[in-house]
Amino acid sequence: MNLKTVVFLAGLSQGWSLSVTVFGGSGFCGSRVCKFLVEKGATVSSISKSGTAPKWCNNEEWTKQVDWKSADLLSSSDEALDAVVGAPEAVISCVGAIGTDPSILLKGNGDANKAAFASAMRGGKLQRAAYVSVSSEVDACKENWVRI
Repeated sequence: MNLKTVVFLAGLSQGWSLSVTVFGGSGFCGSRVCKFLVEKGATVSSISKSGTAPKWCNNEEWTKQVDWKSADLLSSSDEALDAVVGAPEAVISCVGAIGTDPSILLKGNGDANKAAFASAMRGGKLQRAAYVSVSSEVDACKENWVRI
């Protein structure tokens, strides 16, 4: 996690009770973020394609405190995505793609996150947002980054 994410999450340890939606919450990074947030007392929703807890933790007690929801950030309409996302106070995106194909990187790291954050903003209560990624993987393919 980078420093901004740590600061975002540290607020929870100081007694701030937030409604947090984790995009990509069923993935490697996202599921661990969900676990951390539950342990800190946040109300947690996870939005992923599967809408389920990952196998590594599906019998752990904390998973019962997460509202697991399913949505495809790239193919859902704004209306359908808004219905799933609702009006969170905070969002953390752990959605991303790795590889060397610029079009896949743009969709997985750009378009998917743009749709996620836009939907959360339309909910009208968003106060905080963070992005968590596997930065070493992303950095390893930087020669193929799409220049904007």
